[in-house]
Amino acid sequence: MSYEWTVDEDLTLSDAEKPRYLLPEGCQDLNDVIRLQEQAASGGSVLKAHASGSASESARPVCITISGLVTVGALAHLLQVKPYRLICTLIKFKTFACVTSVISFDTAAKVCAYYGVAVHKAEDF
Repeated sequence: MSYEWTVDEDLTLSDAEKPRYLLPEGCQDLNDVIRLQEQAASGGSVLKAHASGSASESARPVCITISGLVTVGALAHLLQVKPYRLICTLIKFKTFACVTSVISFDTAAKVCAYYGVAVHKAEDF
């Protein structure tokens, strides 16, 4: 027993038929889409789509000072970011940690740069 499968040559979809799960250009997940919409509503720049986009972003410090090692919870408190968001950011950098995990200064510096915050090592002062 054999079946013949036919494929339509015209596979283009109209705008009404396009699946809703397709993300806008530059968005990797639905969180990026929400941030993009919030920034568009507030008149913010689209270039900062990776930032948190929440109301607490304006309260975020410009510069922080940490020692060589810091816990994820302490860094989240310093950056004024919810710990789960910081953990998601760490996962983007291929670092898996929980709130009580200790991360190195280099990893903390990458996370701070992601959120647009300058970081200094405590021994530098």
